[in-house]
Amino acid sequence: MNSVLQQLFMIQPLRTALLSVKIPLEYGDDEPEDDDLRRDT
Repeated sequence: MNSVLQQLFMIQPLRTALLSVKIPLEYGDDEPEDDDLRRDT
């Protein structure tokens, strides 16, 4: 699987698109949200 990703990363337009992806600030939040609490109960 890793070699497939490496080959895909060698394609210039694809690499540019992958590197320009913006990760939302709340993506790495450890605090559970209301939706998560409702699912647990």
